[in-house]
Amino acid sequence: MIFAIQGWSQATLNESFEGTLFPPDYWTSVNTQGSETQWIRSTNNYHTGSASAFVDYNSSGTENYFIT
Repeated sequence: MIFAIQGWSQATLNESFEGTLFPPDYWTSVNTQGSETQWIRSTNNYHTGSASAFVDYNSSGTENYFIT
């Protein structure tokens, strides 16, 4: 039973933003509400690696999505 369950598991998504191309291929930003706030590559706010995708807080109720 364990082997059958493991066969259906998926690989972990691991996207890095260390490259200079931003946004990376196959990524797009979408704004659904409020004024658009641009996504940027940040080397100050990251979980692992040395860079991340970052968007500033906008108090006007903006909704921004970064989609792959």
